[in-house]
Amino acid sequence: MVVLDASVIINLNASGFAREILAALSERFLVTTNAVEELRRGDDSGHDDRKKLDTLIAVGSIALAELDDEAYVVYESLIDEGRGFSLDDGEAATIAAGAVWGASVVIDERKARRHCRDDFGTMTVLSSAELFLHSAIAREIGADAQREAVIRALQIGRMRVPPECVDSIVSLIGLDLAAECPSLPRSARPELRVPLPLPPVEA
Repeated sequence: MVVLDASVIINLNASGFAREILAALSERFLVTTNAVEELRRGDDSGHDDRKKLDTLIAVGSIALAELDDEAYVVYESLIDEGRGFSLDDGEAATIAAGAVWGASVVIDERKARRHCRDDFGTMTVLSSAELFLHSAIAREIGADAQREAVIRALQIGRMRVPPECVDSIVSLIGLDLAAECPSLPRSARPELRVPLPLPPVEA
């Protein structure tokens, strides 16, 4: 099982190839009701990610999952501000589901990923970028379509890319297009790189 966070759904929808990507990976994908509620709040702002998710659920690409009692205890601990940190509902539910159900999670928010490593060291934690870079996607939809999906996820979905995936993403889409993707770190966008100071010229 693989539990997808709300931001991952947004990136898949933005890619234009959500159904094909999920089919290529041949996993059982889940999304928690908490993450769906996060997407639902975007309806009033004109976003249609919840509606697109409903379609993916209807065709069986993703299954809707509600936290059971054991997972809910973990979820509550992750939103408890008394611990010195708290996560959004969707992120906390995604992590709790992965921890209790023995599932992998796909989540992009840096703080959430850090808590996965610190508190649930045996959990497999992936990013949206790692899904899009999977070799099975190129085999299923072709390298050109994979590249287009990544570009759309970056430019439309504002996909966050963890440092360990930046070089692979830039290699796939090229430096020129990387410059047009504001969600990539500054170091990956040529026009934002700070030039090194020139050595002083000796008289």
